[in-house]
Amino acid sequence: MHIIISRHGESNYNLENRIGGDPSLSARGHEYGKRLAKYCKDNDVPEHLISSQLVRARQTVFYSSKIFSTYEICPELNEINAGVVEHLTYEEFKNRYPDEHKRRMNDKLNFRYLEGESYVDLIERTRPIVEEIVKTEKDTFIVCHRAVARALLFHLMKIDKKQVPHQEIPLHTILDLTGKPGEMNLTYHEI
Repeated sequence: MHIIISRHGESNYNLENRIGGDPSLSARGHEYGKRLAKYCKDNDVPEHLISSQLVRARQTVFYSSKIFSTYEICPELNEINAGVVEHLTYEEFKNRYPDEHKRRMNDKLNFRYLEGESYVDLIERTRPIVEEIVKTEKDTFIVCHRAVARALLFHLMKIDKKQVPHQEIPLHTILDLTGKPGEMNLTYHEI
């Protein structure tokens, strides 16, 4: 089985160090979308594309969506819901909600944002998508978000759950997974 995961390109919120939201891509993010399309044309990638419904993910795949034989938008791939701290910078979060910020720093896996989600919730939200991919054995290209990619890796590679919030998921890099689900090999390719 072959699964490729990519975060969306750099967003305006990435530049501002803001949490969540539904921002557009930065100029650099659009350039990544174009490089990603070239990569997909020039390499053997899965023909099925699924993407988050958020603007930054859809803008990333805009340049390459026609390369794929099928393209789905899946709200289950949207970024972790940060509840009341959506749109805040991490510094604003720390200053406005110091107790919550401290709880998050002490246990990112189980911390649930006020009126939002935890990584544990996100792992459960993404489970059906992975189960469907595995059941149909459909090689898939996924464009999503950092926390979502971490949850997907948990399902596909069976990494230690405590390590989920700490998995490296760099911008402008694809995660190329091959092998049997639960035991997949992971290779990073900077684009």
